[in-house]
Amino acid sequence: MSILRKIETWLKRPIEKNFLVLIRKLRRFYILVYEKICGYDFSGVIKNTDLNGSSESLANATAYQAYYPDSTISLVQELVGLDSEFVRFIDVGCGKGRQCIHVARRFAFSEVLGMDFDCDLVSIANENLSLAGEDVASRTKFLVADARHWRLPAGKNIVFLFNPFDSELLSKFIANNISNFRDHGSVLIYASDNCRKVIQAAGFDVIFRSLEIRSSFFVYGDKFN
Repeated sequence: MSILRKIETWLKRPIEKNFLVLIRKLRRFYILVYEKICGYDFSGVIKNTDLNGSSESLANATAYQAYYPDSTISLVQELVGLDSEFVRFIDVGCGKGRQCIHVARRFAFSEVLGMDFDCDLVSIANENLSLAGEDVASRTKFLVADARHWRLPAGKNIVFLFNPFDSELLSKFIANNISNFRDHGSVLIYASDNCRKVIQAAGFDVIFRSLEIRSSFFVYGDKFN
């Protein structure tokens, strides 16, 4: 899109929307500057075929690309504002650890957990964690695991997915962990929710969806208060 077309599109938007877009861009610029100063490495796009994960699930994986943490923070803030009993934030397909580190900085979860099947990405996540300070590092853990077999730890969790895999593996992950959502009232945040119908088909209800950032909150049954 040319500069003139961009300006034309900008001027056609309501003033309130332009203001919100500007605020979001400034917030993300601040985040990028902060990450650069800290020395974090969250950069790059890695094709799924270049990931160093288990061959069993490699074909189901999506490409690595870091999600903007300001969106995650906003989504988590909505949940903790409604319910303060969440004990843990979990990023399934955490990549280089961006979401976990920013969430741990912002919220007082007793544990922040990131898992990914790519050992190279988890290694970088741990390097980033070493730069995050003692408080964040003491509550945050990254581990190598395959979502096809991995079980969520017991407790009321916020489980975050940034579209890390296709509908087949998502269905398997949900089936393996449905008892956690049923018994503990965990909530699933699904960002870039391309396969959300898989989750709904498993009996989950959508309690919130943002069309702007294509993200949904899911709960199982009436466990969320």
